[in-house]
Amino acid sequence: MALNLPSSPSVGQRANVGTKTYQWSGSAWLVVANQINATTLTVGSGTNSISTTTGALVVTGGVGIGGDLYLGGTLYSNGVTVLTTATLNASIFGGNDINITTISTGSTTYLRFDNTSTLQTVTGRGNSTTNIVNITNTTESTSTTSGALIIAGGIGVGKRINCESLKIADSVFDSTLITINNTASTVIDSYLSTDFRSAKYFIQIGSGGGANNTGSTATFQGVEILLVADNNNAVYATEYGLVVTGGASAGGGLGTFSADLSAVDKYVRLYFAATTATNKTVKVLRTGMTA
Repeated sequence: MALNLPSSPSVGQRANVGTKTYQWSGSAWLVVANQINATTLTVGSGTNSISTTTGALVVTGGVGIGGDLYLGGTLYSNGVTVLTTATLNASIFGGNDINITTISTGSTTYLRFDNTSTLQTVTGRGNSTTNIVNITNTTESTSTTSGALIIAGGIGVGKRINCESLKIADSVFDSTLITINNTASTVIDSYLSTDFRSAKYFIQIGSGGGANNTGSTATFQGVEILLVADNNNAVYATEYGLVVTGGASAGGGLGTFSADLSAVDKYVRLYFAATTATNKTVKVLRTGMTA
């Protein structure tokens, strides 16, 4: 009975007839199984493989291996030697930041892959990114050589910088915000006199007009204050540049300021006492000069 197999097959070519699969060996069509399930499978021929269609065992599709793979000869990929048992370490080469070593334990030899990358090697291959760089270390900076991020050279910043405070040489810039709805004398800022000898304030106050002082009846004030502390627990203050909307400046603005220096904790404190008990938002920018 004719099987209607291809008349001029190439070595390894397969053809299906009914439920059987045939493969051309070069001299005859051999029946092959689509899948073999066995605990142990031994192929007795000693024929070496020089291509994907030669050798004692030829697998046309992919191979899934659930356990270890032991190699007694040479491993090829597209005709190129990629691994030999005699020269394991010389046949597999590490790439950038990957170090490959041969480890021998008793009769077993295996390859160890170590990641040796550092920030220097990574940025050496490319030092720009469109991704956000997030440094989660929370170490505070007390000098140009301390903190979560230390940069020896200058910094070029194309847009706004947001920070809790900013130190430039012997000056520190700090900003705070406080809400007040009474006429009590309230601390709106404080600092250690041992850290700063003097401080210059720019203060903005919004009063009334509803939530967040957004209404048309809200009143606003801008004022500057200068403080200087001596070594005898005394602080000296001067207020200037007062500007108030709505003509409230005749009455001294939206409130009064005062300052003191505690002999106990050495803190200088700046106070604000509102004239009326309306909702007020007080924003404080301090420039402190080191002692």
